[in-house]
Amino acid sequence: MTINKTTLFLLLTIGSAVAQTKVDITGRWTGTVQIPLAQDMLAEYNFIQSGLIISGDAKLKSLNGRDSMKYKLSGAVKNGVVHFKGTKFEYKTGSACLSQTELKYFNENDQPKLVGKWKGDLKLSTCAPGVSGKVELGKVIGTTPNLLITTREVTASIESNDFEGTELVKELGKRKYYALIIGIDQYADEGIQRSGQSGKRCAGN
Repeated sequence: MTINKTTLFLLLTIGSAVAQTKVDITGRWTGTVQIPLAQDMLAEYNFIQSGLIISGDAKLKSLNGRDSMKYKLSGAVKNGVVHFKGTKFEYKTGSACLSQTELKYFNENDQPKLVGKWKGDLKLSTCAPGVSGKVELGKVIGTTPNLLITTREVTASIESNDFEGTELVKELGKRKYYALIIGIDQYADEGIQRSGQSGKRCAGN
């Protein structure tokens, strides 16, 4: 069988398109977005992919909750890289701008991730040229989001004669606790001190 150059070109083009469509980012993604000279923002992206075309929205919020925004986006998958641009704000507080974003899709231990950066360009409809920041997202699978947030362990020493402290450590060691622990022994209000004597045992679940 003889294959001419035109047929071969079409086959290669179709094969390339099929390979790109294997990257399907439809769904909810969460993570962080770096902002120059400011704290990172928590991010939630909702993507809808049809073939190579992408649409959806993004919600960003600062760690202190003062700044937030939500905007529509549109774009496409090109050569295995996700390209999209913010098109319209639904709301925003604080300073914000629409940007161009490029993200590379990959799997890490069967967990889909998107990593790349947002940037501005010479168009007046985007952030200023030269401004950019890193974007790290993990796909939410089921009800457990794959957040790309680094945590750090904090330890503290307990004196051997600190009865409340040692008892609290024993209880916390039995299971996972999620609680707000407030120390009141040195509080200036004597009424609060007295009421606290009967409530020093803390329990959580």
